Amino acid sequence: MREGGGREKSIAEVFELERLAQIAAAHQHHRCLQIVAGFTGHTH
Repeated sequence: MREGGGREKSIAEVFELERLAQIAAAHQHHRCLQIVAGFTGHTH
């Protein structure tokens, strides 16, 4: 963290972090679906 006042992150950094978080969440969701499909025998 920066000290001395001012914003800690620019708007672009915040949007980039949000985008990366969404990608990570989608990847995790897909991985969970793959695991469930493996248990039920519905692999692709």
